[in-house]
Parts: sequence; C-alpha cells; structure tokens
Amino acid sequence: MTPEELTDDPSTAPFDDPLDAAQWFSNTARVLTETRGREATLQRVVELARDVVGVDLAAVVTLDRENRPTLLAATDDCVAEKIVHAQRVAGAGPTWEALLGNKTVVADDLTLDQRWPVYRDALLADTEVRSVMTFCLLVGDRPHGALALYSKHPNAFGEREQRLGAIYADHAAFALSEASEADHAANLQTALSTSRTIGAALGILMERHHVTADEAFAMLRRESQHSNRKLSDVAETVVQTGEFPPPAS
Repeated sequence: MTPEELTDDPSTAPFDDPLDAAQWFSNTARVLTETRGREATLQRVVELARDVVGVDLAAVVTLDRENRPTLLAATDDCVAEKIVHAQRVAGAGPTWEALLGNKTVVADDLTLDQRWPVYRDALLADTEVRSVMTFCLLVGDRPHGALALYSKHPNAFGEREQRLGAIYADHAAFALSEASEADHAANLQTALSTSRTIGAALGILMERHHVTADEAFAMLRRESQHSNRKLSDVAETVVQTGEFPPPAS
C-alpha cells in the first residue's frame, strides 16, 4: 500500500489516528527508499509532501556555489521558479534562511510579515502564495536542500502542520542522502569500468603498434576527435575488435 492509498483525499492524509499516521509515514519511508536515483527521489519527495498538510505547492531548493537559491524539484515548476527568482532578487527569504541556518522557518501571513519585504512583495504581486513553511533537509551536518511548502491561505501552518512537516522532512532528508550516495557509487563504478576499458585499449595499441602509453592515448584521442565519438566508446571498440587505424607516420 502506498501513502496515497491510505486515503481517498490526499490533501487530508489520515493523521488524526496515531496508528494511521504511523502507517502513512512507514509507507512513505518505503516509497521514498524504493525510488531509484536522486532526480526521481527529489520529484517523489515534493509529490508526497503535498499529502502531509494539503499544501498548494511543494518544492526542494538548494544553494549554488555562490549561495543563490536554485530549484531542484517542484510540484509546479512555473510558480516555484517565480518564488526562487524572487529570493535571488531579494537576497533573502525563508528558504534561504532555512538553508543557511539549518532550521525550520515559517511565515504565517505574507501580507503581515516584515522579515523579507522585497521577497514578500514579489510573491504577493506574482503568486497566490500567502503562507510558507520551510525545512532544512539535514542529515548529520550536511544539508541536502530545503523542503519548502506553500499555501494560498494565510496561517495554514499551525503547530500540528509544523510537527507533521518536520517528521516528513526527516524522512525526505534520509531518502535524498541514500539516493545521492547510490548515485555516487554508480558513477564511481562507471568511472572505474571506463578506466579499465581505456587501460585495456591502451595495452592493445601499445602491443600492436609498438608505441608508448602516451602515444597510444594520443591515438585514442585523435580517433575520438575525428570520429566524433566519446573516448570511452573508441576504447570499447578497440577492446572488442582489436582494430584501430594505424598511427600517422
């Protein structure tokens, strides 16, 4: 059973009964864990986030190398990009504050909130968002982004919603951490495999053409450029067929 199947109306997930709530979060953890790849996990995180408190928009945002907010995933990319852009222009906002401070930030009513006036005015003018709740997705001391929840209604995030959101944010953070580690391991394995293939191709070329390792690598590189193929693909061909154009005289 998936989290969505626990209720006919996903905007009102069954959190009034403690056992139903426990079952929902248990299923949610399983769904997130079984999702393969960081990109797919990010999208699943924002989709399930809507079920927690019935929000109008959910997004995961990170900071780039210059500490500017960058959208990773959203249930509505168009609106989420407007919000992220507003934070970039303003140089401040709840998601930024949550990420830099590793904390939860809530804006109950943007029409009254005075903390980020430029950001607030942009959202009031360009979106229907009226309240915001943002969690830092932290595992250990490493943030994996911020989960931002938005509602068209003011005062949408009371104590109950904040507690539920925090529990879900913990599940999301661990899922993203595991997905990132899995992707890193897969990329490392691919790199090692590619390295072995290139090494084998170099050995074949060195033996066949009586050249040095540097000269063999130059042959691979030239063929890659001339044929407009990846170096690893050229190396794979050499390993599989043992064939390669002779070096230029």
